[in-house]
Amino acid sequence: MTLSGRDARREALLKSSLFQAMTPQELDETLKFAVERRCPKGSMIFQKGDDGSSLMAVLVGRVKISSVSAEGK
Repeated sequence: MTLSGRDARREALLKSSLFQAMTPQELDETLKFAVERRCPKGSMIFQKGDDGSSLMAVLVGRVKISSVSAEGK
């Protein structure tokens, strides 16, 4: 049996301790704002200095976070 998109997102969020304390109603309310986005490998999701106006959860795959030092490394 395959979970619906909303149920799959709920299950993914519940794996994080940040969301485990929420009631089912609170979680459903939070999921109303969720937008699923697929990003090709190697694409930039955000840059240093971007406004922090959202929360991102990685459902499948990995994210690499890096920053260039003052020495260019």
